Amino acid sequence: MEEPDLHPEREGVHLEEPEPAELALLGASHCQLERREESRALLRIGGRLPRGWSVRLTRGLARRGVSLHSGYARRLEGDAWLLEFDVDLGHADASSIDFLGIARGKDESALLSEPRILDFSLEAEGEALHLEVHAWDAVGLLAAVLERVWGVGLRPDELIIETEGGCAFHSLVLKDRHRAAPTAAHARLLARALERLQSAS
Repeated sequence: MEEPDLHPEREGVHLEEPEPAELALLGASHCQLERREESRALLRIGGRLPRGWSVRLTRGLARRGVSLHSGYARRLEGDAWLLEFDVDLGHADASSIDFLGIARGKDESALLSEPRILDFSLEAEGEALHLEVHAWDAVGLLAAVLERVWGVGLRPDELIIETEGGCAFHSLVLKDRHRAAPTAAHARLLARALERLQSAS
């Protein structure tokens, strides 16, 4: 299989400021799954989500065989989020999946196989750390990256995922768990964790 372009020209992860109408929707958490052709669907979630929701949701979906094809998540204010993902449900029964419950619930203990990443980059951007990851697309890839992020004391403020030609591109804006600027130590620890994922077989 031909190696993908690991450093394509991109405009970065930063998203537009939320519209007032978007903020108005965040009084209560909501979830919508819009079915498309075959096994594809558009998953939209908005509202206040507890700390660690991104790891729980991505791990829970991976365990059910649900693949994240593209989309974004962005924190609007406090613990209020908007996320929209194009998902491939595979053979999963969507009617039996409580997406909000997975994001809010306790993390499940079952282990996931570790996907291997091809390349990554870390760059300080103002009060945040920008992470880009390239890999062959695999179920559980985003979960594996987010576990490394949380494992070194960081959390995403924004993320974008894209998949093209079997290659996945993840772009994340990271802060520490108090939403302060990450330190050089955070960056070193995350680089080491991602290097181990890069060398995974």
